[in-house]
Amino acid sequence: MGRKQPFRVDVKKDWAKSLLQSPTEGGLTVYDRLLKARDEWVSALDQARKTLEENPLSLTVAEAVAREANRRGDALLQIDDAGQMYLEVQYKGASDMATPKRKWVSNLPSLEELRQQARSKGIDPTPFGRSKALLTKALQERPAPRMMKTAPAIGPVVIITPDDPDKSIN
Repeated sequence: MGRKQPFRVDVKKDWAKSLLQSPTEGGLTVYDRLLKARDEWVSALDQARKTLEENPLSLTVAEAVAREANRRGDALLQIDDAGQMYLEVQYKGASDMATPKRKWVSNLPSLEELRQQARSKGIDPTPFGRSKALLTKALQERPAPRMMKTAPAIGPVVIITPDDPDKSIN
């Protein structure tokens, strides 16, 4: 479960004014001084944002900062309410957010093919898990079983001669 944001609501101006009625050095109350400072801050932020918007170098700097951060899209410098400048990147679509990756291509056969080869050679593929390299190495180390003609369980005896394995003596 995620963290919950604390509940926040603005207090009525007359309550805030009555709580902040203490006088300060300039003869103003704390409330009046706070309002004056807030108005100055808002006008300073507006002026900074306007200057940043009109400056022709801001787009160049924004693109450089975005490149350093490995971000693609429309880069723009912004100033937040605390006066901090930050980079904002707007993406055109989902394809811009994901960097294209090369599909991994293996030179080895599929895992299922390797397991079938191992079973045909009499190797149990389960200890190798999903490792194609280990399974391939085990397949290379063990030679394929030689097919031999064997005598049927019931019937005449078949003898294979070393000179010609196709001819048999009954």
